[in-house]
Amino acid sequence: MWLQWVRQRRPLSPTRERQLLAISARQMDRRLHPRKHRLKRRLYGPTRPGTLLKHLVPLKTDHGDVTRPGDLEIDLVSHSGASAAGEFLHTVDTVDIHTGWVERPAVRGQGQHGILQALTTIAQPLPVALRGLDSDNGSEFINRHLVAFCARRAIQFTRSRPYKKDDTAHVEQKHWTHVRKRIGWDRYETLEAQQTRQR
Repeated sequence: MWLQWVRQRRPLSPTRERQLLAISARQMDRRLHPRKHRLKRRLYGPTRPGTLLKHLVPLKTDHGDVTRPGDLEIDLVSHSGASAAGEFLHTVDTVDIHTGWVERPAVRGQGQHGILQALTTIAQPLPVALRGLDSDNGSEFINRHLVAFCARRAIQFTRSRPYKKDDTAHVEQKHWTHVRKRIGWDRYETLEAQQTRQR
């Protein structure tokens, strides 16, 4: 599945290509395990908790009461590669809890305005009206812009408990199936960020 993408970006000898086609997924995992283990702490961690407005956004720990479409879980997926330094792209991963409908726009950085713009973009193609939004506790979501956006549109805005990934399990499982398997972990920097880093 990835070989066509690799051919466009990396020179491959016929021998290396045959090896890639022959290796199993389990063998790749075994060979990459030491590297993934070293990078694990750095791969997870660019999100910073938002604290000032937490009292305005109620907690929601389960979704058993969701019986209609329009309630979304939302999370940010970082494409920072091995380092979270600098500015790079993120995927705003959203999933409708009732139907499983997924939207995944890209945003540059973790800025509040970029997230709000992405959410506005997400709300337009939805086949039903956006009724609820459930996020984690990061400052990219828990901020006055998003609170005001939800209040203006009569969207119920809730958040998960800190460090409890099970509270947003619907969107967490889509990180792998709809983002990581297709895009990966690579660092996709903006041109400005690349130029700044090279200086």
